[in-house]
Amino acid sequence: MRMTSHAAIRSLKSTVILPIVALVAVTACDKDKPPEPAEIAVHMSEHFSRAADLQRAVVNGDMEAVEGTANWLAEHSKMSGAPASWDPYLAEMRAAAEVAAKSPDLYTAAKATARVGAACGDCHKGHGATVKFSIDGALAEGGDTEAHMNRHVWASARLWEGLVVPSAEVWQTGAKALDEVPLVPEEVTDDDELMTEMQLAANRVHELGAGARQALDPDMRAATYGELLATCSRCHRATGAGQI
Repeated sequence: MRMTSHAAIRSLKSTVILPIVALVAVTACDKDKPPEPAEIAVHMSEHFSRAADLQRAVVNGDMEAVEGTANWLAEHSKMSGAPASWDPYLAEMRAAAEVAAKSPDLYTAAKATARVGAACGDCHKGHGATVKFSIDGALAEGGDTEAHMNRHVWASARLWEGLVVPSAEVWQTGAKALDEVPLVPEEVTDDDELMTEMQLAANRVHELGAGARQALDPDMRAATYGELLATCSRCHRATGAGQI
């Protein structure tokens, strides 16, 4: 028996939560003697939290929140004692955040948000940093709508982590989880308009999963993740799935 459109939206509200992964440890080595790892971890954890807020704002379609959070990232001061070798990467991250803050639409904001993550990954790679994230739960199983959407959440978390660490292996884990049979809207709603929008979004997510598996460099991965954020936002706004 199919759910009504209202029941489907209630289900999406309760299950679709933006993936936020916790920063466990960051270490770095640099000849300019950067701050202690514990200090870096505290500083970076706030950056990761703000980046998560930025992603949430994009998916929610909240341009005011996008602007405020992106401006924080663009204007936040470099931590005291940080080496000059951080500067090019910090400039890259700030430039991406500034684009997000000034974006005329959510699509542009989504693409810029992904570039923020890629800039973090570039810095970590450039400094030989070790970044570890806790993974909240395992990949959801089952064929119903709730399990399907939870798999999207889990997969997108792995893609973000793959960008930020950076890790090709983790990125591919997320890509494979997205590259599955698309959600069948007819199993969720009888509303023709909602059904059409959900079908478009489901097909696009499936395409992005397939494309993500072929994304072999940071620029391609950032572009793919930006498209995913934009697709999530479009579906949430069209279906009334609500704030996350």
